[in-house]
This record gives sequence, structure tokens and C-alpha cells, in this order.
Amino acid sequence: MSKFKKIGPKMLLSLLTTFIVVLGAFLILVIVRTTALANNMADELVLNAAQNHANAMSTEFNMADELLLGLKFAADQVETLAPENRRKFLDNMLENAVASDMTVVLAAWACFEPNALDGMDDQYKNTGTSDATGRYISYFNTSSSGIQRGHLTDYDVPGAGDYYLVARDTGKPYVVPPYDYEVNGSVTKIISFAYPIINSAGKIVGVVGVDYDLDYMNTINDAVKLYDSGFGKLLTDTGVTVAHKDRTLLYTADTDLANPTVGTDITSALKAGNPYINKIYSAVLSSNAFKAFVPVPLGNSGINWTYSVVIPEKEVMAETNQMVTLVVIIGFVGLLAAAFIIVMLSTSISNPIKAMCEVASKIAGGELSVNVDKKYQKRQDEIGDLSKDLQIMRDGLVETVSGINNATGSLQGQVATINNALGVLNDRISDTSAATEELSASMEETGASAEEMNATASEIEHAVETVSEKAEEGATKSSEIHARASELGKSVNDSIDKSNNIFNEIKVALEKALEDSKAVDEINALADAILGITSQTTLLALNASIEAARAGEAGKGFAVVANEISALADNSKNTVTQIQAITKVVMSAVNALAKSSTDLLTFVAEDVQADYKDMLVAAESYNNDAIYVSDMTSDLSATSEELLASVQVMLRAINEVSMAAQEGARTTTVVAEQTSDISANASTVVNNMVETQHTSEELVSLVSKFKL
Repeated sequence: MSKFKKIGPKMLLSLLTTFIVVLGAFLILVIVRTTALANNMADELVLNAAQNHANAMSTEFNMADELLLGLKFAADQVETLAPENRRKFLDNMLENAVASDMTVVLAAWACFEPNALDGMDDQYKNTGTSDATGRYISYFNTSSSGIQRGHLTDYDVPGAGDYYLVARDTGKPYVVPPYDYEVNGSVTKIISFAYPIINSAGKIVGVVGVDYDLDYMNTINDAVKLYDSGFGKLLTDTGVTVAHKDRTLLYTADTDLANPTVGTDITSALKAGNPYINKIYSAVLSSNAFKAFVPVPLGNSGINWTYSVVIPEKEVMAETNQMVTLVVIIGFVGLLAAAFIIVMLSTSISNPIKAMCEVASKIAGGELSVNVDKKYQKRQDEIGDLSKDLQIMRDGLVETVSGINNATGSLQGQVATINNALGVLNDRISDTSAATEELSASMEETGASAEEMNATASEIEHAVETVSEKAEEGATKSSEIHARASELGKSVNDSIDKSNNIFNEIKVALEKALEDSKAVDEINALADAILGITSQTTLLALNASIEAARAGEAGKGFAVVANEISALADNSKNTVTQIQAITKVVMSAVNALAKSSTDLLTFVAEDVQADYKDMLVAAESYNNDAIYVSDMTSDLSATSEELLASVQVMLRAINEVSMAAQEGARTTTVVAEQTSDISANASTVVNNMVETQHTSEELVSLVSKFKL
């Protein structure tokens, strides 16, 4: 058996694995949480340091800005003084500002537009306090010998004169980026704060400013102490370094702001007025470092510089790393202690189980004389319960084996007796099964005959139903024929009456029409009278023409009338002639119509009336035949229904006989099957009893193996 299949090694391996996993997860969680907490604390530390030092530098810039605001206020109000006193006032104000020890101001200056101060520029041209323009351009600065006075230069030149031009043109405060300035023979970097001067009319009349020494910012920055090698740096709004512990990096582009990975993020945060904190590689320290960037406002100019604090990660995280190391050591020691405890616990559990396994193996081999060690049975835990139960099982098994030995002897005698009885029962069951199978076959034949009779009776029923249906249809049709015949007779009588009425009406109308046609003869008489009138009219027109010819010129008009009358007489004669011709045609047509009408009336009176009478006789005969057929089909339908009822009674009787035969066949079949099953079961019982006998013999053999 493999070593790791035993309960002791398995338990030891499981417990150690579980403890190692839990301890490892706990250590990882502690390390991760501690590291995260340390990172957060480092971020806060770096941010606080950056904000504190940024505030210190912002305070210096604010002091210079406040000084300049005071100068601006005074310059804005200078117009309230007498013109001849204004330049002297400004000179004193600027000199006092440079002499003040409150700020690191190297110079103070003011520049007015032409004649904007006192209108006396012409008086000061090319003097020690002005140039050829005579404008007020005084400049006071510190030197080794004290405060010196001079005047501004290049103030109207773009670029070089931005300290003046930008504030004047925009009307807003302006801070000139760092530039070189010579002080006591050495060059230093300064910035210039400039504010526009605005008179009471709201017009920009000049600019006032101060120059600030940036070397002082390095002095402040050198005082920053952050762990062993941490440092701070001051950057302009364009990313130029103006304060750094490494002087070689002064006035060069800052590498963090120029970093393509984080430079954009830093710039975006600072433009929004927010600080930026991150862990970034430091080229100065050659290692990762926590860095914070915070904005530094340059007074009220609206320009923000940046102050950054850089602290090496290894110095910030030193205490955290020591803590993590201590936690790992404690965890390792705890692992060793837990391993020792687990081994002891595993041994105390596995040894008793191993001993009980040996006892169980001997019992399984038939050696019932062994017992479980008393010291294990006295334990009050689960091992003790298991030991007691195993001992109880051993004692019970001893009693069981003894009982089996006693019972197997009597069991063998009973098995032999049962075998003999089952043999006799099996023979009788076989005889019963054969008889039942014969009865089942006879019942099946009876059922088949009944089914054939049932099928034949069904066909007869169907035929009788068909005859009954046809008889009912014939009765219905004969009733319809009778109704149509009656309707036909009535229709014929109505037609006879209508034809007689129409015949009489037409006869009267024709006779009247023939009588009226005699008026055509009067038309001929009227035409003859008109012909006579036309002859006389023609003669009269001829006489009138003769008389007109005699009258000469006076009778011309009358002659025209005579001609017209003559023409009218001719036309009348022609018309009458046509009327007479048409009258002859009409008389001929009327005579023909009279003859045809007489013939039609004769045909109707003799032939049509006779045909109507024949049709009436046929309709009455058709009606009588329909009545006969209707009576016959009614009798046939009644007879068919009686026959159908008898066939249905017979069909039900046959069906019941068939069902009874089938049920008997099924019952006998079931009896036969059950008898066969009983026979098979009896055979099975016999076989089982044989097997029981063999089993009893085997049981005796097996029990004999146990050693009591």
C-alpha cells in the first residue's frame, strides 16, 4: 500500500496543506494591505511635504506681490498730487521698496507713457533720470555700495521690453520668465512682477514692477530635508527648473514634465489647480520614487509655477519592508509550530486506528478470538467509541456464527422435505395447465365464429338501413311529385281562364279595330274632294294670270300671287295622289290584318283550348300516380324500419355471445398462463430449494472457518 494512502500521512498532508494555504493567504493579505497602507501613507506624506514647502515659496512670492500691489496703488493715485511733485513721490516710493528688508527684491521700477505722468517730459530729456524721451522711467536697484538709481532701457522693444509692454497692452498683471541679471559683478536669475498703472479715468498710463532674486528660492529649497536622499524642486509654468539640490539641472527642462508617459497627466492636473501624486522612476536617484506636484501661485498674476517633492521608494517603504519581513518570520515560526502540533495530533489519531484495522483484518480472516486493546476502549473521544463498537461487533459476530452453526443442521432436513412436496405439486400443476390450454383453444374458436356472425349481421343491418333510407327518400320524392302535380293542375286551370279572358278581350278589340278601319274609306272620299278643289284652284289661278296680263304693269303683283296659288294647287294635287296611294296600301294591310286576326281567334278557340284541356287531364293523372307512389314508399319505409329493429336486436344478441366467448377465451388464457406461471414458479422454487440446500452446505463450510 502506498504511504500516502494511509490515514496518518493523508491526515498530516491535508492538515499541513490547509494550514500552509491559510497562512499563505493571510500573509499575502497582510503584506498586500500593509503595502497598500504604506503606499497611501507615502502619498499623503509626499503630498503634505510638497504642499508645505510650496506654501513657503508661495508666501515669498506673495510678499513681493503685496509690495508691488502697494506700489501700484500709490502709482494709480499719483495724479492727485501736484504735477511738479509726482516724480519725486515716485522716486521715494521705489527707493523705499528696494530698501525694505521684508522681501528679496533686487529692484523696483516704473515706466509711464509719454507725458502721462505730469506733462513735463520735455524738461527731463537726456537727464540722469530719463532718456531722450524725457518719460518717467526710473529704476532703483541694490548694489554693494547701496541703492543705485538709473533708468529703464529697451522698454519699447518687443521681447526685451515685455516686462513693460505685456502689462501695458493686456491691462493685466504679468510675470516675466526667469532671465539673467548682474548683481555686484555676478550674474543671477531673476523674475519681474509687473502691474499696469490705471488713472481715475480707467486709462492705462504706465507700468510699475519689481525684480525678484530666484537664488533665494534655492536657499529655501536647500532647507528641505526628506528622509536621507529626498529633495524638492521648483518649476516654472513652462517646466523649467529654477530650484533644485543638483545645481547642474537649474534652468533645464524638467524630465518628469517632459516624460511622454506621465507628463501630460501632470500638466493636466496642475492646469486644473489639482495636485498630482505618483510613483515614478527618478533619474537623479536612479530608482523609483514617490513624487508629488502641487501648484505655486505667483501672487495675483494668474500664473502658477509647480513645486515637486521626490522621496525614494526604498526609504519611504523601509519600515514597511521591515514589518513585512517580521510578519514572514512569524508566519514561518508559526508554520513550524503548527507542523509539530499536527504531527502529534495525527499520530494520536492514526495509531489507534491502525491497531483497530489489524483487529478488523483478523476478524475478517475468521479469527474471532482477538480483542480490541482496553486502553483504546477507555478513551473518551471518537477513537474510544470506535474501539468499543468494534469490540461489540466482534462479540455479536461470535454469537451469530454460533447460532448459524446450530440453525444450518435443521435447515438442511427442512429443505429435503420441501423438495419432495414441490415435486408432487409441480406434476399436478402441469396437468391443470394442459387442460386449461385446451379449454382456451375451444373458447377462442367459439369467439371467432361469433365474430363472423356479428360481421354478417352488421352487413345485413347496413343493407336494411340503406333500403329504409331509400324508402324514406322515395316517400319524400313522391310527396314532392304530388305537390308539383297539384300545382301544375292549378296552373293549367289558371292558364285556361286567362287565355279565355285574353281571347274575349282580343276578339272585342279586333272587331272594334276592323270597324274603325272603315274610316280609311272616308279618307279616300276626302282625297277626291280635295282633288276637286285643287282643279278649281288651278282654273282660278289661270284666270287670275290672264287678268293680270291684261292689267299690265298694275297686275304684276297679282300675277305673282296667281302663280303661287297655281303652284300650291299642283302641290296639293300631288299630295292627295300620294295619300290615295297610301290609303290603298293601308286598306290592303287592314284587310289582311282582319283576315289574320280572324284566323288567330279561330286557332285559339279551337286548338289552344283543346290543348289546355288535354294538359289538365294529364296533370290530374300525374297527381294520382304520385299519390300511389307516395303510399307505396311509405309502406316500404315502415316495413324497412321494422326489419332494421329486428336485425339490430339480433346483432346485439350475437355481439353479446361474441363478447362472452371472447371473455371466456381471455379468462381461460389467463388461467392457462397463470397455471404455467405457477408451474414455472414451482420449478423455480424447487431450483431455489436446491440452491438453498447448496447455500446451506456452503454456509456450514464458511462458518466452520471461524475460530471461536
